[in-house]
Amino acid sequence: MASETVHRSDIGAFARRFAETIQPGDIHLLIGPLGAGKTTFVREIARVLDADAMVSSPTFTIVNEYDIALRGERMPLRHVDLYRLEGVDAVHTIGLMDMLADRGVSFIEWGERLKPLVSSYIEITIDIVSDDARRFTVERH
Repeated sequence: MASETVHRSDIGAFARRFAETIQPGDIHLLIGPLGAGKTTFVREIARVLDADAMVSSPTFTIVNEYDIALRGERMPLRHVDLYRLEGVDAVHTIGLMDMLADRGVSFIEWGERLKPLVSSYIEITIDIVSDDARRFTVERH
């Protein structure tokens, strides 16, 4: 497990370093309170990976998909927000498990709700240290 406290102005640099570890098919479960910076982190990751559009919050759309470049290959980056979904059945209803089965890269906000359904994932916990700092804890499962 790795943990790093990052000033808000340095989240882009942290995202660049983190992006070097991403592999096709990776599922990232983002865990943290409202306002922790989950969407900001995904926005920076997408920017680093040359996304075809600016990342916006998927709170109301549930899933946003972007085309990215990873290791010289174009693939989808899925940004999912499970905040409004209730229960495991809802995850199946939107077809999320099928989406996660391909070589794309996924970042799932409120990822703790998906843990019972996936066996391999990267858990990224974002804690609010202060108004200007966040602690990122990364753990592979």
